[in-house]
Amino acid sequence: MTYPLASRAVTGLMSAGDKERLDGLVLWAGTAGGTANALTVTTGAGLTALRRDMVIGLRATAANTGATTLTVDGLTAEVRRDGVALAGGEFQPNMDARVQYDGTCWRFMGSGLTIKSSGVHIGGGVTSLDFVLGTGSVSVSGALATITINLPPWRYLRVEALTPSHLPRPPGSTYFNDYRGVGVYLTSNATGTNWALGKTATASATAPEYGANDVLDGNPTTRWANPLGDTSPPWLQIDFGASGLPQAPGSVTIYPADSVTAAYIATQLRLGLSRDSIGWVWTPAYATASTPGVTQVFNNLTFS
Repeated sequence: MTYPLASRAVTGLMSAGDKERLDGLVLWAGTAGGTANALTVTTGAGLTALRRDMVIGLRATAANTGATTLTVDGLTAEVRRDGVALAGGEFQPNMDARVQYDGTCWRFMGSGLTIKSSGVHIGGGVTSLDFVLGTGSVSVSGALATITINLPPWRYLRVEALTPSHLPRPPGSTYFNDYRGVGVYLTSNATGTNWALGKTATASATAPEYGANDVLDGNPTTRWANPLGDTSPPWLQIDFGASGLPQAPGSVTIYPADSVTAAYIATQLRLGLSRDSIGWVWTPAYATASTPGVTQVFNNLTFS
C-alpha cells in the first residue's frame, strides 16, 4: 500500500516518524493562511530557497477559485497542474494536499488520500474510522483496523511521451507526436471491445486541424498531432465518463497517422491511469518501434 499523502485522520494515529515515512518525506506545513488563491505556510524549517523536487504538505481552509500561488517561509511561486494555472477547486477546505517544486513552480499533486492498491494494516488500538475518498469511501473497524475500500472506477487513461520522436524533429520542435487512433482493451492482448472508441479526449496541445477527439472517432483518415514547435513532452488523455472502466486495462494499441509521420511517435512513452485526473498510477516506460507505419501494441499492462 502506498499513500502519497495520507489523510490526517490516518496519520494522526501514527508517530511523527511513521508519518514521515508514510508521506514519502513530505514536509508538513500545517494549515495554510493567506487567501484561497494566495496560500501562505510556515514550515518551521526556516527555508531560504525553494529546492527542486521538495514536497510540501498543507491543509487549505477554503476552496481556491482560480490561479493560485503558494508562499512557503516567505518564498512565493505559482501552483500549476499539468503545466497550466489552476482552474479552481483543486484545493478543498479541510483536506490535506501536497505540492512539489519543479524548479519554477509548485506542481499540484492532489488532495485527500490516494490509494494505489488494496490491503493495509494499521497498528492496534483503532476501533472505528470513516472518511471520504474522492467519490468513493473507506471504513475501518475492528481491533486490527481492517479497511474496506469502495473506490470510484478508473475514468482517465493518459499516453505520455518521455523522449523525442524517432525521426528528426520538425524545425523548432523538441517533440512531435501524430496518432490516428488509440485502442484500450481489458484483455492482455488487445482483443475484444475497444473501450476508447467514441469517448472524449484532451491533449497537452493540438495542431489547429488535428483535434484530440480525432483519435477516438474510428475514422482512419483523421488524426491528432501536437503542434510544430512544441517543446514540452506531449500527452493524450482519454475520459471514459463517470461510469469509467470496469477494471484496469490490460492492453493499449496506438495507431500512427501514416507511413511517413508514424516515426514521429516518441521513442519512449508511458501509460497512466487515474480516477480523478489528479492522482495517477503509471506503467514502466515502453520503447516504441522505429520503423514508420508500425502499430504500437502494449500488452500485459501493469500500473503502479
